[in-house]
Amino acid sequence: MAAYEEQEYNNPFSFRIWMKLFPFFKPYKKFFAITLGLNILLAGVDILVPLFQSYAIDTFIIPDRLDGLGVFTLVYISVIVAQTVCVYVSVHAATSIEMNVGKDLKRAQFKHLQTLSFSYYNTTPVGYIHARVMSDTLRIAGMIAWGLVDMFWALIYVVSVFVIMFMLNAQLAFIITMIVPCIALLTVYFQNRILKWNRKVRRINSQITSAYNEGITGVKTSKSMVIESDNEKRFFEKTSDMHQAAIRSAKLNAVYIPAILFFSSVASAVVLAKGGYMVQENIIKLGTLSVFISYAVVIFEPIQQLARLLAVLISSQANIESVMVDGVFVMEHKRMTMIDEEKVLYATQKAAEKLINEVGLGNTQWGRKIGNLGL
Repeated sequence: MAAYEEQEYNNPFSFRIWMKLFPFFKPYKKFFAITLGLNILLAGVDILVPLFQSYAIDTFIIPDRLDGLGVFTLVYISVIVAQTVCVYVSVHAATSIEMNVGKDLKRAQFKHLQTLSFSYYNTTPVGYIHARVMSDTLRIAGMIAWGLVDMFWALIYVVSVFVIMFMLNAQLAFIITMIVPCIALLTVYFQNRILKWNRKVRRINSQITSAYNEGITGVKTSKSMVIESDNEKRFFEKTSDMHQAAIRSAKLNAVYIPAILFFSSVASAVVLAKGGYMVQENIIKLGTLSVFISYAVVIFEPIQQLARLLAVLISSQANIESVMVDGVFVMEHKRMTMIDEEKVLYATQKAAEKLINEVGLGNTQWGRKIGNLGL
């Protein structure tokens, strides 16, 4: 197994690096506009659904009457149908962005790989190149197509929900707001550690892919030198390291997700208890309490999603930097190692002439042919 150490990319977040991807996204700006526009509508629908339920409770259930129920049902069904259509079109547009951008990135990298020097291929495992061309480009395209859009939706949803809650009742809204810092602190603490182990998993996976390639292409050499057991031992060490890193990441998730659910349940319980007293004292209506309970249950998921996507966005910069160095954007980096063909031929011919003169073949027909060929 080659002792190739993958470069670490731990630079701070920079919009300048992300802007280098703009030429790949520009041809699909129509899909971006469709996706962003529809996500604004979807965020609005998600915000309105609890308000519809509140209206139904205060207008039909509490008074025990059915006047206007048909119109309300038609409006509600129309909103749900519109939501379904928006989701379908938005997913189609995001998928088109992901597939097309991924295809363009892979094509640009493959084209650039044809221009690199022999020394690059002599020192870089094929598995590492394969990981850069396949995994990193897919991760970049997926982050842009889905991650940024989901962040946009989550931001609009969270801000709008808090505005509506404070408009309905500031006291109950303040109770939910008090839980948010706890969620934020948990997210920052766990996401940084989860991100660390996920990065390690991806790095070791690249090395394992390289080991697969070397093991298959070099099987004859391994058998002739009787080093199968050594190769197996080193491969087992790599897979064991990846297994341990994946377990650590899974353990952190196993603590993080229940902790988020716990605080969400605490917020719902406090709102239900405080709001119940307020309903009994006719301070708020039962429908308003229903809205707060619905928002208290779901509000922390977009906050958690927003924090997670921010962490993924920052970590994805490492993928962009590795692709930049290894193929698409900074093409001069590798071309600097390429030697001009005429210089190679000249150096080879000089070396051949020196060898011929040293062994005394310069005056022979065979020696003259070799000298002319530069061999």
